[in-house]
Amino acid sequence: MSKDLSPKYFSEKVYIRSANIKTSTFVKVRLKPVDIGSTAGLDALLDCGATGSFLDTEFVRGHNINIRKLLRAAPVYNVDSTLNKSGSIKEEVDIILIFQNHTEKATFTVCDLGDKEAILGHTWLYHHNPEINWRTGEVLFH
Repeated sequence: MSKDLSPKYFSEKVYIRSANIKTSTFVKVRLKPVDIGSTAGLDALLDCGATGSFLDTEFVRGHNINIRKLLRAAPVYNVDSTLNKSGSIKEEVDIILIFQNHTEKATFTVCDLGDKEAILGHTWLYHHNPEINWRTGEVLFH
């Protein structure tokens, strides 16, 4: 007897996944605001789909990092092309980013990142072109 494979058969969502699957790659970085002396360590998400580098609003406020207002708000879009519910990006910060033996001055836009503190996006990945082992999460600079 064959199973009915019509659309009604698939009316409930079925997920096939491993309990130990790694779905994201994070790197340990230290951030130092350019105008104050303290540094903060955090895990930054590597995201080649993000168009820039981002810091979470709560992280910025919690570490008293001075912000700079943007001249014009930038809309934020989700993966499905809908506008993000947290609104447009209106602020940015200058940060000294320390990763492994690499130090640079970087500008991060500030927005609500949910459970993430920082995202290093495509522009950062393109500029540095690091070697990434997606299985282990190891990131090497050349």
